[in-house]
Amino acid sequence: MSSVPTAAAEADHKVSCASSGLRRVLGYVFPWWRSLVAASVVLTLSSALLLVPAVLVRNITSTLNRRDVHYGHLATLTGIAAGALLIGAVLSAIGAVLVMRAAQGVGSQLRTKLFSRLLTQTPLTTQTGAQAT
Repeated sequence: MSSVPTAAAEADHKVSCASSGLRRVLGYVFPWWRSLVAASVVLTLSSALLLVPAVLVRNITSTLNRRDVHYGHLATLTGIAAGALLIGAVLSAIGAVLVMRAAQGVGSQLRTKLFSRLLTQTPLTTQTGAQAT
């Protein structure tokens, strides 16, 4: 038997390394899953609402091209478009805050783990963690 790894063995090793890396990343993200799910829902709703004015512009222009313009209908369409823009913008801001909150949490957790690991590996620290002078 040769000790040279085969292509299949190398591929299996790469997959296992990738899946262990993915598990590690998901372990850092998991505490903030509620925030990320809420952000996904809020940003999806925001995107849908921000498409409404684009659709209504066609109806507004077709209303303006008529000989008998119903200004009440035109005002209603304009109000719906403006309301959808306003609600979509607010939802977009809320979604951005939720995503940033989760990102800050993951970054904080990574920094804390990194610094605690570095402090345990520093040669100038004693058993109690105090620096040697």
